[in-house]
Amino acid sequence: MDDGEFVTVEEFVKGSFDKYINNDGTLCGTSTYIRMKAESLSHYSYVRSLEKLMVVDIQGSSHKLFDPEIASYELQEDDEYLFSTGNMTFSAITTFVREHNCNIYCELVGLTEF
Repeated sequence: MDDGEFVTVEEFVKGSFDKYINNDGTLCGTSTYIRMKAESLSHYSYVRSLEKLMVVDIQGSSHKLFDPEIASYELQEDDEYLFSTGNMTFSAITTFVREHNCNIYCELVGLTEF
């Protein structure tokens, strides 16, 4: 803005809003195929990062997902906080690992059970 303030604008997403995975790693709602895909994304991100981070806080309307968070094993690196205030660190990762049961989408991308 001209006065030095900043604003963000997001596209309006039609449909019902559903949360599939909370930022603390808790699975939300019933196990639908979209939640299973969200779970496999979280699982994949953890494996691919060599168990250093995980995509969590997955929510949206149908396949339009938005506003994810990153949970990293460490909260800080070189005196800098990683991934903003939504980073629930290893606590979120531990919760997800405890609650997640691998599904067909995990199998399709070659993931194995924790």
